[in-house]
Amino acid sequence: ISTSTIERRFLEYFGMTPLKFIQKKKIIYAAALLRAGKTVLEAGLEVGYTDNSYFIKLFKEHYGVTPFKYKKDNA
Repeated sequence: ISTSTIERRFLEYFGMTPLKFIQKKKIIYAAALLRAGKTVLEAGLEVGYTDNSYFIKLFKEHYGVTPFKYKKDNA
């Protein structure tokens, strides 16, 4: 089975690409870390994002607010 076939079937089943699926899972876990008291930098690093600005961008795309505001509102 080819990579493109796997990606197409994944998209049909989950409604998103494998990359978007992984990013979503990471961001959801990062939100849980923020609620548990981790800093924005710690949460981003723990889920695998070494570029903090990229992590903030992805987080804001998913939740509509920055990780800092999310942490502040859900602490």
